[in-house]
Amino acid sequence: MHTPFSPTREAADIIKAVSEDCLGAELGKAAPLQVAKLLQPLIVKMFETSWLSTFIRGGHLFALPKGTASQSKTEAYRDVLISDFVAKAFGGEVRDKVHGHALQTIVNTQYGSGFNGGAIDIATLHIRAIQDYCKEHRLSFCGLFSDLSAAFPSIVRRLAVGNSITDCELCDRLKAIGFGPDMIVDTLHMLRSLKVWEKARTPKQLCAILRETLGTTWFAMESLSGATAYTSGTSAGTALADIIFTVAFAAVLKSIRCNLEALELIHSVEVPMGCFGETEAIHTKFQEISYADDVVFPIVADALTLVNKTVVTAEVILFEFSKFGLKMNLAPGKSSAVFDFRGPKSIEARTKAERLEYIPIEAPNGTIAQLDRVSIQKHVGSKYVGGGALMPE
Repeated sequence: MHTPFSPTREAADIIKAVSEDCLGAELGKAAPLQVAKLLQPLIVKMFETSWLSTFIRGGHLFALPKGTASQSKTEAYRDVLISDFVAKAFGGEVRDKVHGHALQTIVNTQYGSGFNGGAIDIATLHIRAIQDYCKEHRLSFCGLFSDLSAAFPSIVRRLAVGNSITDCELCDRLKAIGFGPDMIVDTLHMLRSLKVWEKARTPKQLCAILRETLGTTWFAMESLSGATAYTSGTSAGTALADIIFTVAFAAVLKSIRCNLEALELIHSVEVPMGCFGETEAIHTKFQEISYADDVVFPIVADALTLVNKTVVTAEVILFEFSKFGLKMNLAPGKSSAVFDFRGPKSIEARTKAERLEYIPIEAPNGTIAQLDRVSIQKHVGSKYVGGGALMPE
C-alpha cells in the first residue's frame, strides 16, 4: 500500500540509525506537511499539560571511540544519546524557548551554544587578549587549562533542574564520591537556594516542562536488556544537553570565582575613560574563560610569585570541582599550566620553573597530585605558547 511516507523507505540510507520509534528523520523531508500535522497536536498537548511521553525523556545510548586511549578503558569512549524523531522535534522547541532565559543565568565568560558570542574563536581571542595585555605590561602570566573527565555525565543536574532527585538520594551519591558531612550540608544548602530559572523570569509553564523533561531520564543500550533510569548528568546528543550543562556549570564557575576572589587570586585592571567609548574609567577582572566544559584560568602575578599563585589557584579549583562531583583530569597531556615569565626577576623565575617536572598540588583527599607544566597547550582547536607566539591552528 502506498502512503505519503512510502518515498522515505525508498530514499532513506539503510545504514542511518533510528531510535526506539523506528522512524528516521527523513520522514520530515519526504512528507513535511503530513509529519507536521501529526506532530503539531502532540507537541501542543505536551506543552499545555506538561505531561510528557516517556520517549521524550530518553533514547539509545551509543559509545563512540575517541581514538586516544586503549579501547579496554571506559575513558576511551564518548557517550552519545540518540533520541527518537518526536523527542528531537519537541526538544528543539523547548530549546528555542529557554535559550534566552538561560543566557541570564550564566557567567559572561561562558562561550559555546550561542552564548556570549558563541563561536569558539571568541573564546580563543579572549584568552589571547589577556596574554597580550600581560606581555605589553611586562606581567607574568600563567594559563591554567583544566580538563574535566566525563563532564556532561557527571554534572549535578539539580544545579539546573531543581527537583531531579530527593535530598536523601543526593546525600547518598555525594557520600559515594567522597563528600564529607560538612561538604554535603554546604552543597544541599546551596542547591536549595538555587532558583536559576525563576531568577531569569522563565514562565512557570516552561519551568514545569524542564522539570518534567529532565526529572528522571533513561537510556537503552544494545548490550543491556531493558532501560536504565538516571537522574544525574546531561546526555550529549540531546537538544537540551549543552544548555542544561552550561546553566549547571555556571553555578560551579560562580562558586570558584567567589573563592578565588576571597583569596585575592583574580587580577583586575582599570580601563581608562574613553578607551572603548566609556564615559568613565571601569575595572575589569581577568576571569576564567570557558567553552562548554573546557576552562582556562588566567593567573597574573610578578615573576617570583607566579608559580606559588598557580599552586593555590589550582588547589582551589580542584576542591571546588570535586565539591560538585566533577573530576579534574591530571593525567599527562590533559590539565596543564603554561607559563610566560616577564618583568623583574623573570629569568630567575623561569629557570626555577623549568627545573620542575610537574607542579605539585594538594588534592581534596590530602594526597599530592601532579599538574603538568608544558610550553605548548592545545585547547579547543588552538595552540597556546608560553611566549605568546601564534601557532598554526
